[in-house]
Amino acid sequence: MQNEDNVASSPVTGVQTTRGGAFTAAQAARGSQVYDAYCASCHPADFYEAQLAIWEGTAVSEFLDALMATMPSENPGALATSQYVDVIAYIFSITGSPAGMQELTIDNAGSVRITNE
Repeated sequence: MQNEDNVASSPVTGVQTTRGGAFTAAQAARGSQVYDAYCASCHPADFYEAQLAIWEGTAVSEFLDALMATMPSENPGALATSQYVDVIAYIFSITGSPAGMQELTIDNAGSVRITNE
């Protein structure tokens, strides 16, 4: 189902999903740089395919909260909130979600659900 902004949403709830362009390509590119600097040494890219399955149907804001509370493991919460959000955009991009026209933000993360389909 597409809403008036041409964004995929659930036909039942109208909630946007990660498969509906919930981040921009530029944001994922920024996230890639942060990921390479802080995440890649412990988490290879294929790690996230299994991890996102655990979060299926959950609001992105919950995933964000978990990352901020636990990563990087040697200093949880050390990154700026915008860096965590950009890393999440990158994670969605490498696991098959398409980029869209609007950035994922702390303000809209609660209305976006993680989906792997």
